[in-house]
Amino acid sequence: MHLKRLEYATPLLFVLFSLPCYAKNWPCWRGPTGDGISSESEIPTQWNCETGENVVWSVTLPGSGHSSPVIWGGRIFLTACVEEREERVVVCLDRRTGRRRWEDIIVRAPLENKQIKNSYASSTPATDGERVYVTFLEPDGTTQPIPWKSGELYTPGNMVVARYRLNGRLDWVVRPAKFTGINGYCSAPFLYDDKVIVNGDQDGVGFLVALDAKTGQTVWKINRSKDVRLGSFAIPIVRELGGRKQLLFAGNGSMVSFNPRNGSRYWIIDRESIQYVPSAVSDGQLVFMSGGHPKRELVAIRPDGEGNVTDTHIVWETGRAAPHISSPVVINKHVFTVSDAGVASCLDAATGERRWQKRLGESFYASIVANDEYVYYTSIEGVTKVVRAQPTFELVSENPLGERIYASPAVSNGQIFLRGMERFYCIGRRLGPTAGD
Repeated sequence: MHLKRLEYATPLLFVLFSLPCYAKNWPCWRGPTGDGISSESEIPTQWNCETGENVVWSVTLPGSGHSSPVIWGGRIFLTACVEEREERVVVCLDRRTGRRRWEDIIVRAPLENKQIKNSYASSTPATDGERVYVTFLEPDGTTQPIPWKSGELYTPGNMVVARYRLNGRLDWVVRPAKFTGINGYCSAPFLYDDKVIVNGDQDGVGFLVALDAKTGQTVWKINRSKDVRLGSFAIPIVRELGGRKQLLFAGNGSMVSFNPRNGSRYWIIDRESIQYVPSAVSDGQLVFMSGGHPKRELVAIRPDGEGNVTDTHIVWETGRAAPHISSPVVINKHVFTVSDAGVASCLDAATGERRWQKRLGESFYASIVANDEYVYYTSIEGVTKVVRAQPTFELVSENPLGERIYASPAVSNGQIFLRGMERFYCIGRRLGPTAGD
């Protein structure tokens, strides 16, 4: 583990990272509120990365990965895997130029077995403006047969979580639990209070672990209720609902709410499906959870229950064009989704009534982002379609990237950041020479 091209010249002006500018940062998976919603009004709706229209810069990254970028002030953080060297790295870029400020190797280990559309660096970092947190799988070098797949092997290993300072200095690295996943690894760190929470739903008995953000020591760890196949990749969110803070996500054959302070469970809804990828969203009244394998579903839940509320707290549900991979958004009293096969839907959040449904493309894995005016859908083929955030369908623009994309977009200070399979792009307005330092 070593630090490369570390830049010490730029001071960390934390005084600039005050609360009024927090909304212009994109500090974690799906942004400031963890649900893909940006409070910014001036987000670009037109670009063409093939011709350079509205592109501020584009750069190549070391290695590859499907993790999304996170942005704080003048810095962008991503994770990647340099496959030929079996290195998993964290990278810091200058947001105004795309120039690499520093990078560091976190894990050097054999590459794990994974699902073909996953990557070796799928977990998005998280930052609080003072530290950056990242997580990877570290295979232990052994292989084991998959009991239900004759002749196929999986690669067990350790969950690795690390904390960096913004200048690239490593504070700590821990291995809080063993992890087994035949589809690979993807579990972004989630920051709450003074904890780093990581979802460990895996092939077997899943778990949820909370680490002390300062030391990396385990604060609490809970085993999930079932021994299942096909681990889930949903990233938790926290919302205050029903007079209590609730940590919400789906996985391990259930939709569930925990107390984020100690890991105790508030309520659970049992489902036929065993694998979930999308993050939950909420309109302040209901919680919406989507995904599932083998059954696709979008479920609206009343979040005021206790214990098993499978028979009492589902308000509405639908399997029609429900996404398995892409996380939805809820904006202007409507839920916007896109299925893996490219069918987008707008549903009334309170009733589930479908307002419109349109095919936008062939395949979609990136999660949706939105503001009050627009909803952004990015296809694997690299085209972002911008649609009005309203209950009648209106296509605003179609914007080609020129390459395939699996990572979800990030929005910060009037710019959109897109990670393609080959290059990383900054789109929108140019910032001044001192903006976002």
